[in-house]
Amino acid sequence: LYKWLQAHSDLSNIIVKVLWKYAYFKDVTYKFDIERSEVPLPTLDSYNEDSDYAIHLANAILQKINAWCIQNNCELLIITTGFFETSEMSVYDRNFYEWVKNSEFQLKDAYFDISPCVSNQVEHSLDEIRIPTDSHPNELGAEIIAYCSWKIIENKLSN
Repeated sequence: LYKWLQAHSDLSNIIVKVLWKYAYFKDVTYKFDIERSEVPLPTLDSYNEDSDYAIHLANAILQKINAWCIQNNCELLIITTGFFETSEMSVYDRNFYEWVKNSEFQLKDAYFDISPCVSNQVEHSLDEIRIPTDSHPNELGAEIIAYCSWKIIENKLSN
């Protein structure tokens, strides 16, 4: 019934949006009011490309996910898509990627970069497995990513 309403009723979708905004989530930032916020707010200089804010934020998120995994008796695996070229990444993504590779990243044992595997599956470049005029993988690209990811997962499961 919910899926049908979602597909056929604008009114039900409006009600759901209102509930999400006002009933399910509390704005703990109080509209980003620094004085009242219940959570730390990034400063404007945090958005500078030279800032380590994105690295610290990504690391904090992964640490929280790992804590949840430990609490729920499961193992965290961080697997890249392998479908990227460092030169094409945003500065923030590239900074995090380089930081993980070259630092004492606490979750390094859970981190797997399948880029070499993906690259080995194409003849010349990732454009062969990219949707034309898009940045996402095509069907073959998705299959290659799944194959390379499965090699990591299969190895972890066999251990």
